[in-house]
Amino acid sequence: MSNKHDLSALSEKIAHKSTKPSIYKRFENADEILGVVENTIPKERIIRKSYALTKKDVENIHLIKEKCLNKRVVVNDSHIIRLAINLAANLPEEAIVKAVEKIPRVQTGRPKLK
Repeated sequence: MSNKHDLSALSEKIAHKSTKPSIYKRFENADEILGVVENTIPKERIIRKSYALTKKDVENIHLIKEKCLNKRVVVNDSHIIRLAINLAANLPEEAIVKAVEKIPRVQTGRPKLK
């Protein structure tokens, strides 16, 4: 019977602690004092697609990943592709057209069987 009594005493202590301001409340107060703002940027919906890349494209992605790692920044392939898209989106139309002309088109689809 003493075990049941000990368990109820323990649950009372736990219940008592849960009513006290938690450590999380202390962090929230510290954030208010320091002026830390929570990340209020809404998450964008992720759309999955597949693309055809050449061996050189994959090598360039690997090269960019290595350059980032040299500066202690870890990135994945998707991050690098999104980076390239954002950089290209900020270029003037003439620069985009010149860059597009330099990149050969990739044959899409499966190769024909012989």
